[in-house]
Amino acid sequence: MHYKLVKAEEYTVDPELRELLLVVASNKFDKKALQAAAWHITDKMSWDELAKKSSRRAVGGLPPVYFFSRDEIVAARQIVAQVKTAVREKGTGKKEEHAQAR
Repeated sequence: MHYKLVKAEEYTVDPELRELLLVVASNKFDKKALQAAAWHITDKMSWDELAKKSSRRAVGGLPPVYFFSRDEIVAARQIVAQVKTAVREKGTGKKEEHAQAR
């Protein structure tokens, strides 16, 4: 697989996703919590959907394996709250972007 580095501004206009990318780059948080936060922001998955996301086991009768633990969901919620606060503080909310686009 080939990857190409691009500026966040070239990839998305979503200020929350841009801010989340900065958080990911800081390498200060659990990777699974960051993944849950990313899916919440990019795919609009609810916290309940993320908590229930699982994969089935090949061997019948065994319970599913959940993608995220309770602690990872809690951490993801905190990350998203931090992202939203940073976006508000920077004044880069969607309302301003919409006005600039006109």
